[in-house]
Amino acid sequence: MGFEATRVNPDAKRPLILIVLSGGGWYRETRRLLEAFDPQRVRVAYAYGTHRHHGCAEQPTPLPGERHPIHYLGRAQGRPWRHLVNLLWLGRGFVEAYRLIRRLRPDAVLALGTAVAVPLFAAARLLRVRCVFVETLTRVRRLSRTGQLIYRLRLADRFYVQWPKLAELCPNSRFAGSVL
Repeated sequence: MGFEATRVNPDAKRPLILIVLSGGGWYRETRRLLEAFDPQRVRVAYAYGTHRHHGCAEQPTPLPGERHPIHYLGRAQGRPWRHLVNLLWLGRGFVEAYRLIRRLRPDAVLALGTAVAVPLFAAARLLRVRCVFVETLTRVRRLSRTGQLIYRLRLADRFYVQWPKLAELCPNSRFAGSVL
C-alpha cells in the first residue's frame, strides 16, 4: 500500500478574477484595462450579457479564460411596461450570476460600466466576493444608470471614475486616471 503524491494544481494559487464583458466602447475599455494584468499572476473568467446587441461571446480577449453568459437587462427607454420585464430579467440574471459565482468562487468581480454588473455584483456581495466597478470614460458629469445603482446600493468594494470632476461629485469613488 503505497501513498501516491497528490497533484497540486498550480493555477489554484493564482487569484481568479471574473471579468464582465459588454459590447462597444465598454469592450474596448475593458480590453485596455486587462492589458495591465499579468497572466502569470492571475487567472480570468468572463461573464457577458446575452442579448442580440451584445456579441461578446466570440470577441477576442487579451487573456485566456472561460466565458459564461448571463441574461442581459433589456432597454427600458420609451416603454413603461419594459420596466416590469427588466425586473423579471434581473431576477433571472441574479439566479444565473449567483450560480456562476458559487461555482467559480472568484476572488473578485471586475466590471466596466455595463448593466450585467448589477446582478453579478449583487450575487458576489451576497457570497462575500470583492467587487470593483469602473465607470465608463464617456461619463464625465454624472454616473450612468448602472453606475448609479452600484454606487447607491454600495455593491462595489471599489468604485472608480475616469474623470476628476466626477470623483468630486461622488465622494466614495476613486479617480486613478483614464483607461484609454
